[in-house]
Amino acid sequence: WTLSSDIGYFTATEDGHSKVGNLDNQLAYGLFSAKYKGHTFHVGYQGVYGDDGFLRIGDTLSPLGNELPTYQFSAPDERSWQIRYDFDFAGVGLPGLTSTVRYVKGDNVDTGARGFEGEDWERDLDLAYTIQSGPLKSVSIRWRNATARSNYATDIDENRLIVNYPIKLF
Repeated sequence: WTLSSDIGYFTATEDGHSKVGNLDNQLAYGLFSAKYKGHTFHVGYQGVYGDDGFLRIGDTLSPLGNELPTYQFSAPDERSWQIRYDFDFAGVGLPGLTSTVRYVKGDNVDTGARGFEGEDWERDLDLAYTIQSGPLKSVSIRWRNATARSNYATDIDENRLIVNYPIKLF
């Protein structure tokens, strides 16, 4: 067995002239995993504290433990939990093939003037293959199916096809 963790804490407040107003955010997360042969099990928790959601520039991705490509789980006062299972098919004779099943559930979201507690969840299924040899070695293709539901944000059903072509620069 191989055990690992990813733990983070962020704090943000206004500085200088406060041109965007008073900012107050703290966020803590922990993502823990246990790997045995081709199986990896993950559990995670993320909590947002303060008056604001996690601060970011534009709609950029962050290193948060429970952030997914569809929902970010970083709204004001949000608590979220994650369970995830990864499988590497190399152990059964299919090197380069991997899969991921992930579920994140969030609640306690401060929806402000709407006056109710926000809740959301997302389920992702990934299937990926990385070419092992030849002129396209290391090129990968990933299919992601995502379903996301919320009582305060847009519901999303999507399929993504992601092609990764690594280029060696140096």
